[in-house]
Amino acid sequence: MTAYSNKVLRKLQLTQLEILTEVVRICHSNKLRYYLIGGTLLGAIRHKGFIPWDDDLDIAMPRKDFVKFISICPSELNSCYFLHYYTADFNYYLPFVKVRKNGTLYSEPALKNLQCHKGIFIDIFPIDNAPHKYSIIQFIQAKIMKFIGALKLYKIGITKKPSNKLKIAAFFTSKMSMRKLSIIEEKIMTLYNKKQTKYYVNLGSNYNFKKQTFEKDIYDEPVLVMFEKKQFYAPKNWEFILKQIYGDYMKLPPVEKRGKRHNVVKIDFGEERDSNEKV
Repeated sequence: MTAYSNKVLRKLQLTQLEILTEVVRICHSNKLRYYLIGGTLLGAIRHKGFIPWDDDLDIAMPRKDFVKFISICPSELNSCYFLHYYTADFNYYLPFVKVRKNGTLYSEPALKNLQCHKGIFIDIFPIDNAPHKYSIIQFIQAKIMKFIGALKLYKIGITKKPSNKLKIAAFFTSKMSMRKLSIIEEKIMTLYNKKQTKYYVNLGSNYNFKKQTFEKDIYDEPVLVMFEKKQFYAPKNWEFILKQIYGDYMKLPPVEKRGKRHNVVKIDFGEERDSNEKV
């Protein structure tokens, strides 16, 4: 694993900002709604930019905007970038989109044997309808999502010590493609999308789904916030969201808990690298 320097981290952040700017360009030209979320939102409010030690960038879109974004990217996304999702890569294993920069490399140890695009990226999460803040059905829905996610990781070789349940599930789904699992996963996430509901939920997040369930009017209408000297949209009531997820969000964590970065074998910002190079 490469322990990269603060200089490299900053260059990584600025590359992610470049990708975000392209995504937002498409959103604006097509009237698509997006929001800064997670650590990116926290960074915007607390630091007016990236959290100094953070090495990723997250946004979210309501599902209908998310779907439209995916559909128009083939014609509107600048050729410098690649939309990474199961619609473009049948072996893709995540329930959200990554937009990657071509000609770059962000090689993570867990993915070293996976044949796919490994460029520097930002994450785009879909947010879906939820009828309640919490219910048993929603709990089961989230549990199934986590299990399918774990199953996909095992099927592509990332999980090395699977549970017996996971082994049994892998056996019975041995002839099921990753794309089919992704479609099932999407159906679970969108279970309530044809109904009028009071809440939005982000089931693709690593956070517990209860922390990621908010009333829709907390998101709408979005407001502009400063992030790296540019303005981007955030949920209307970003304060409520940050308190629910982080508690006292303006308080800096202890020094020893800062700087936790993704495991990475190599980062390459070079423009000469083939974007589909297998590492």
